[in-house]
Amino acid sequence: IDSPTNNTSSCTSTILGGRPSYYPDDEKTPPNALPKCSVCGSALFLLVQLYAPMDQPEGSSVLDRTLYVFGCNRASCGNKE
Repeated sequence: IDSPTNNTSSCTSTILGGRPSYYPDDEKTPPNALPKCSVCGSALFLLVQLYAPMDQPEGSSVLDRTLYVFGCNRASCGNKE
């Protein structure tokens, strides 16, 4: 697991906290985008970024995936949906 202060993290890194690293060719996600809380509208905090590559058939290109888990740190949002 990389340290959140490690500036060399990438979309293929597993990190706890810090800022997410998105795939460079992902046109749907701006490079510094953070999702917003659906209750209060504040930017969510990255809890974990988990690199989880998929098994690939022999001779195919690499299939990558990264799971991002975000959360709001406001107590008033904790029990809302």
